[in-house]
Order: sequence, then C-alpha cells, then structure tokens
Amino acid sequence: MITLDLKTTQQIAGWIEQEYLVSPISISETKIVYDRCVIEKAKPGMFKQTTVDDQWRVERTGHTEDFMRKEELEQQLDAGGGLLYFIIPMDRHW
Repeated sequence: MITLDLKTTQQIAGWIEQEYLVSPISISETKIVYDRCVIEKAKPGMFKQTTVDDQWRVERTGHTEDFMRKEELEQQLDAGGGLLYFIIPMDRHW
C-alpha cells in the first residue's frame, strides 16, 4: 500500500513517474492526463456529498467514470491496482 499522502495532481503524477516511469501527457492543478486514463480532482456539484476535499474523478478508456476517495485512489495506483493497466502504456504490457 502507498504510504505517501497523495493530495495533489503534482504528488500523484510524481509518484507514478517515480514508481512506474510513466510521465503524464498533460498535467494541471486539477487534472492528470495519461494515454488511457484521466485523474481529475472532483469539483463541487459533481455529486452530492459533504466535502470534495479527498474526492477524485477517474475516467478510463472503455469504462464509465468512477469517483474515488484519496485512499481508494492510492490503493488503485499501488502495485496490483486496477488503474495501472490504464496508466502504463500498452507497449509495456506483456
């Protein structure tokens, strides 16, 4: 499990680059774009809740969008996590 406290797009993209040697196509303060995956900070009004401080919207090619809390996102980005398939380029898949 990731032991870092990933709260910003810069921290998330930096960690992915360090661990998996994958750089994003583009990055802003609210969004990270990879070839087949977009991770975006959830905005107020995207869905009903009390806070969006730790909510992330994840869009994967061929799938409906998901909303994840920070802990869920960290788990999906860790070794064996489901998002890695969409972040790691296809030419690196066996």
